Amino acid sequence: MIEREATKFPNALIELMELSGLRRFVLDVLTEIARDMAENQVDSIDDDTLFWIAETAAGDDFDADSLRLIKNRIQAIAFLENDERRGRRRFAHSEFFNYFLSHSAISAISQNETPKFIRRNIFGPDFLITFGLFSLSADNNELKSFAKIAAAMISVPSELDRSDRNIAALLLTCLPFAGSVGITDIENIHVDDSVIRGVSDFCRISNSSFNQIDLRECDISNVTFENVEVATVIANEITRLSPTFPDPGMIQLEVEGRQELLAGAEATQWINAHGRARDNESSETLVSEGLREHELYRLLQKSCRVMLRQHWIRSDGGDYLIKIVKSEFWQTLVDILRKNDLLAERHGKPASGPPSIFYHIPHAREILQEDRSNELVTSLFADLEEKVAELRN
Repeated sequence: MIEREATKFPNALIELMELSGLRRFVLDVLTEIARDMAENQVDSIDDDTLFWIAETAAGDDFDADSLRLIKNRIQAIAFLENDERRGRRRFAHSEFFNYFLSHSAISAISQNETPKFIRRNIFGPDFLITFGLFSLSADNNELKSFAKIAAAMISVPSELDRSDRNIAALLLTCLPFAGSVGITDIENIHVDDSVIRGVSDFCRISNSSFNQIDLRECDISNVTFENVEVATVIANEITRLSPTFPDPGMIQLEVEGRQELLAGAEATQWINAHGRARDNESSETLVSEGLREHELYRLLQKSCRVMLRQHWIRSDGGDYLIKIVKSEFWQTLVDILRKNDLLAERHGKPASGPPSIFYHIPHAREILQEDRSNELVTSLFADLEEKVAELRN
């Protein structure tokens, strides 16, 4: 959408700024609008502030006529709509706001800045989910800088504001690509709300506490927990935990659209059954331990969990997704999924560059549940077992 909005500026501005410059300008303006709203804890912005943000983002190299064209176009940008109050604009959807606020957070922290909205606001699950999705396609170098500086910031607890809690919550959303951005140890954090999606990389969390951690559709079996307290876990049937995950005070479990609350022995039993104390192989086990430990199985897990958050994996996607399709086992996985009618492929032709391939995995949830009642799923795992045995010979 940003690219499309850049093409809607007058030709005079396109010639002056070029499309790449206009894309950057649109992103900068919307990012600053989101930050201004968050810092003032409002859901709209007045026209005077909007024009000031646009002028600041444009810089000093424009004459009065060019600035007038910029202001006129910014008023009509698709991401914004009229507020009920005259002379004010707001984001057309809360996800737009959260997306650009995510960009603002990463950009600011990677430059060693702690904005007011990070120091004072309470980060809810909707923002944290969007932040995690945004991070998947963010620039890897900027993410590395963000992770390094964020880790340094939370190492010094703040008694005056919420910055360390909020930054820790942001850092935790990045666990699926922890290795690629240098996250190895997270310690001495105290988090109110945390949301993690996807398959976490290997890392360690120690001497920390969580009021609530949302692990729906998440696999954190690679995370080592040491001296960690958790009040409430939100989970579902495809949540996978690590052998060191602590007993929580309560589990809020989503099952087929309804919620169940587990505590005490019931919670311990559920935690054990979902990764903490996996039983030895039996005739009822659909997936052998040998397959679970193979990279081909891990790649399937990562791919399916991506499907729960977005419809397609693109062959030239963001830094995290490109690691999936560049895996040495990706083509093997594609062939097996295709053989079992569990892969949809679409070829796209971009405006420039080579064509992209879009991959979709139907029945991703059933695959993650390792559902024996689905014949396609049982056939898939049988083929994976056979392929892994072949690769090991």
